Amino acid sequence: MEEPNLLAGSESLTLLTAVESIMKRSCVIDFGIVQKVRASGVVDVAVAVADTPQNMFVMTCVLANIASASLTIDIKPNEGDRVLVVYPRMYDEDMFDIPAGKEKTPIVNEHANGYNLMCGIAILINQYRRNKHKNVIKVDNGAITVESAKTKIEIDKDGNVSIDTEGKYTIKNDSTDLLSVIEGLATEVKNLVTEGSQTTQQTSEASKAKIELWEQTKLKMLLSDGSSELDD
Repeated sequence: MEEPNLLAGSESLTLLTAVESIMKRSCVIDFGIVQKVRASGVVDVAVAVADTPQNMFVMTCVLANIASASLTIDIKPNEGDRVLVVYPRMYDEDMFDIPAGKEKTPIVNEHANGYNLMCGIAILINQYRRNKHKNVIKVDNGAITVESAKTKIEIDKDGNVSIDTEGKYTIKNDSTDLLSVIEGLATEVKNLVTEGSQTTQQTSEASKAKIELWEQTKLKMLLSDGSSELDD
C-alpha cells in the first residue's frame, strides 16, 4: 500500500497539522467489539466506531486480564463483548509470558516495534448495566458482593457472610471418607471464634462438650448401618 503524501494539495500545511494528520492515522488506543474468540487469550476485534465503511477493519489481539502475583481474574470472552484496545510503544510476546526467573528483568529485543495493527492488546471493559450483566463482583465501602444468575454471596464491612443460592452447597475435602470429613467439620466448629479476639471469644469448654456429644451420637448414628460399632 502506497504511503499517503501528507503535503499533497496543501502548500500552507504546517508542521502542527502534519503531526495531527499522522496521529489520526496512528493506532495508539481504540475501542472495539469482539468478533471471534480464536483461542485462549486471542480474539479478533472489529473497530467499534469509524467515519466511513471503508475505515472499518478487524484485527487479531492479545486478550489481557487483570493479573498479578497476588490475584488473577480470568474472564472468558464472548462474541459481542466490548474491549479497549491499546498499542504499546514497543511490543514483544514475552510481555505476556515472562520466562521463570526473569520476572523483574526488562525485555530487550532489537526487533521490537509498536503502534501497529499487529500489536493490539484487548482489555475487556464496558459500562455496568444491572439488567444485562449477570455475573458481577461488586466492592462498595468495604463490602463485597459476588453474584451470578443463581447465587449471591455477600460479605459486609463487618465480616458477616450471607449466601443465597438456588443450587446445592458442596464442601470438598482431600478425604474420601464422609465420617472423617464431618469429624473435621465438628473440629472446626469447636475452634470457631465468634467475636472479639481469639483469646477472649473462643468457643467455651461447655459448648465444645456439647459439640463433642453431638458428634459422637447424632453424626455417627447417621453414618452407621444400625449397629453400635460407631458409638464406642
